[in-house]
Amino acid sequence: MVVQEISYANFMDNSIVYDAMQMLWYDLLNSLALKHDFAYKPYLNSLLANGEKDRDANPIFNTFIQESNRAVRIIQIPEEEQQATHIQAYLNVFGDEEYDEKVIDELVIHLVYSETARNLTKDWMKAWLVDGIEKEEMETLLEEQSLLLEEAA
Repeated sequence: MVVQEISYANFMDNSIVYDAMQMLWYDLLNSLALKHDFAYKPYLNSLLANGEKDRDANPIFNTFIQESNRAVRIIQIPEEEQQATHIQAYLNVFGDEEYDEKVIDELVIHLVYSETARNLTKDWMKAWLVDGIEKEEMETLLEEQSLLLEEAA
């Protein structure tokens, strides 16, 4: 059996490739969840009003860990919209107590898919979801690694 390498470059134009790209992110999370024994669930609706899957890649992936009240959202963009090495991340608060919504601390990652982006995303997800790094330390980590990427580009 010959296994063919999938090119994710056209993920926005091909629903099969989009779904494969999305599974890549869930597989990454599953490997962390199995290794570190935690449960997760999505916190954002990924369906359109007509019930079809929303494939706009904002987000392509989202997960929430109830025990830590932390979430990760990945927004993926096509290569033609950014440099191939594009990856940025920041911390955000999702929800609004004023409207009786649960407030969730989330790590938002904005990227063009690459092996570098995949590896950094895995490291950041582990630091945020598994290691429970405090917000200030996480922000410093994200800033330092972003600067290193810019210097390398």
